[in-house]
Amino acid sequence: MTNTLSSLGAESIENSTPIRFQRKRQKGWKMPACSRCVTRPGKYGNPHNLGTSPEQRDEATRLFEADLVAGRLPYTVADLQRTHRGYNLGCFCRIDGHGCHADILLKYANQEAAR
Repeated sequence: MTNTLSSLGAESIENSTPIRFQRKRQKGWKMPACSRCVTRPGKYGNPHNLGTSPEQRDEATRLFEADLVAGRLPYTVADLQRTHRGYNLGCFCRIDGHGCHADILLKYANQEAAR
């Protein structure tokens, strides 16, 4: 079963694996508890805006991960682990199986520290 906020009860969000959710611009929509926004133009937004097609999103996500690993972003993996570990992350990208930099942020923020 895919972890989505709709599949998790409100009481279980804090004790679950952090997930990506799609932010909305609808009147009355509120960001869920235990969540962080990682959209542009914020610090954690993806600087690669190649378009909205699935292929363009996949490429932008690949470039974002390469920049993160190479240290070309204004934060490090260690910074992410301090600030985003355990939080759900929200972006405007569709949840459709294609790339989103929030998935990369989740991956690195929640990975185990190297021993």
